[in-house]
Parts: sequence; C-alpha cells; structure tokens
Amino acid sequence: MTADAEGREGDRGPGMWWGRLARALPQGRRALLAAGLAGLLIGAGTVTWWEEAGPFQDGSARSCWDSLTGADLPLRADREKWGEAQDVRAEEVAPLRSSPTGHCRITDGWNTLRVRVHQPSSWQAEIKPVAADSWPWTLTHVTSDMTWLGGELRGMASSTRAWLALPASCASPTAWDGPVIVDISIGGEEIRGADEEYRTVRDSLARTVTRVANGTMRELGCDGEFPLPEDLPDPIAGERVSPERLCGIEGLALPEEYQERFVYERAGHDGGPARSCELSTPVLGEAVRLTTIEDPGIARSLRGAEHGLGEMVVADQGYDRGRGEIGPRLALFHARCQTGDVTFAMHHVIQAREHRGLTREVFADYVEAEAERIGCGPLTIRPAD
Repeated sequence: MTADAEGREGDRGPGMWWGRLARALPQGRRALLAAGLAGLLIGAGTVTWWEEAGPFQDGSARSCWDSLTGADLPLRADREKWGEAQDVRAEEVAPLRSSPTGHCRITDGWNTLRVRVHQPSSWQAEIKPVAADSWPWTLTHVTSDMTWLGGELRGMASSTRAWLALPASCASPTAWDGPVIVDISIGGEEIRGADEEYRTVRDSLARTVTRVANGTMRELGCDGEFPLPEDLPDPIAGERVSPERLCGIEGLALPEEYQERFVYERAGHDGGPARSCELSTPVLGEAVRLTTIEDPGIARSLRGAEHGLGEMVVADQGYDRGRGEIGPRLALFHARCQTGDVTFAMHHVIQAREHRGLTREVFADYVEAEAERIGCGPLTIRPAD
C-alpha cells in the first residue's frame, strides 16, 4: 500500500458520513435527486453535485479537480461526523495553467470545506496601500498556532486551515508575484488546550491540503508530487512572557513600561516558511503579532504592502539591503538575505491607545535580532534620509 493510500485509510473515519448519509435517506428521494441533480453543470468550468447521497456515494467520484474522495475529508473539532440527512453540495472551478486560480467547496449545511488556489501579488498590495488591509492572507495564514508541514513542503497547518505553495517551476511566477498557493479551511474556532484533538484535526488538514496541491499540479500539467506530511510536531502552548528574551529571541527585550500589560506569548516553531509570535494581555487577549517570513516567494508577494504605512526606514547596510515603513498599526521591513527575500512584520491585532509606542520601541530591535537568528545579519535599520 502506498503512503497516500495508507493516509487515506487512516482518514477514513471522518469521510464515512457519505455512506451513512446515503443509507439514512428514503430510496425514492435518493433516486429522484440523484437523477435530477447529480453532476449538474452550471456556468463555464463550474462543476456542481447536489445529491442527498453525496458526490462520493459510490466511491468512484472525486472532487476538487480529482483530488479528494469522501475518505479524505477533514472533520471540524466540534463535529462528530459530517451530515445529518442534510443536502450535500460540492462545487468547483478548476485552475488553468494560463490563470492558476480556482476554488472548490463541499458542504452539508453544517460542515464546509473550502479550497482556494490563488497567487498573491505585490501588485495587489499596490492597489490597496492602507496598513493591514493589504496583507489579509498573511494575517490569517501565518500565525503562531500553524505548524510547518516539514521537509521540502512550503506550507503550514492548524486546526482550522492549511496551505501549501506550489513549486516555482509549476506556475512560473514573475519577479513581482508570489507562488501559487493552495489553501483550505473548515471554519470554527482554533482548538485550545486539547493537544490530542488539535493534532488529529491539524494532521488531517495537512494531508488534505497536500492531496489538493498534488491534484492542482496535475491539473496545471506540472510534473512531480508532494509526499504526505508525517510526524508533525506537538502544538505550541502559550507561556509567560520572558521580558529579556521576548518570543524566545536572543537579544530582544520587552520595554519595562509594557511588561505588566503583555503577560503571555506564543511563538511558533523554528524552521519552515515563516515564524510568528503573538503577545497577549489578560483583558484583550492576542494584541500584537511579530512575524518573520523566510520563504522568498511569500516575502516577495508582500513587496508594496508597506506603501503608505508611515515613516520610511532603510537598512544601515544600504538601501538595497532592506527597506520598509513603520505605521501606528503595522510595520513591514523587506530585506535581502543570503537565502533570498525575507519580510519582517509587527502588527497590532487590536488597536489600543496604551500600546501605540510599542512598535517604535521594539520593531528595529526585532529586525536586528531576528536577522541574527535566521542567518541574515548583521542587519540594522534607521529612518530614511
């Protein structure tokens, strides 16, 4: 049995709702709906199933451009199973090599799996150069609770979402574009304080996004296939802030006037395409996020997002070495490192009057300390002339 087949066997429990759902319905109603609505084609390139029995009832049909069977579907943590005699609908728009964007959605009325294929671009950021609004994908998909998929996989997963970047050779991005990304989500709240439950859902999402990414590469006519991720590390737990080693970074300190406000931190694992650390207060919860994006493609897609934020800053080592802007809510700095483009960010998830000075006091030190940690130093920043 192949690794992919073994993974499908291991995931079969959540997907068995399709068969149970079919058996729960009256025979006549199943047949009528299947005859009238199965395989309905609506709009150019949009394939929709709408059957009470589900699009995968007989085990032969697949969804999301031939990527998934019913056994591959992840399950939200607050659901024991998919489908309670509800209508099941699956629809998709497959990506094209000339336009590598697409989407797929499977829902039973209670549970929904959403799949998106897209290509972040700095040109998109140029259109909306207003603070955090120009990088919403990064805000939701690069967080401290997301785990690197490991190996050569340029992606991450949590208990509600996962993403994976395709190889540059597959989509041929321009110098201004980021990689083509496949991301999936199942909604609901992130699991807190339940390690085994978190791992089960996260690992299922990690395998699902990899299968869809492989199906996307086949759809685009690309060679190669990603291996299914294995042995993902344990989830990260929050802990008390260490003022002299903020976010576990040597040389980064939390100023004394903020030490009573920010009492908890959660820093993601080292390695992988990005690392994020979130600082929380007892009242507001997560309030500030520090992020380092080491994947050159993802970092490149954010170039331009800094325009209009506020004060311009450059690297002491030269303008070509790095530049960015610092605003009241978001600071971004793009650097050229030995491994390629890297982006450093500091974002106030919640705006609070008493936190306004934190970015100006911490961000420059964060860039310098993080650059040393990832082998991009020495790197220091100053206001532009």
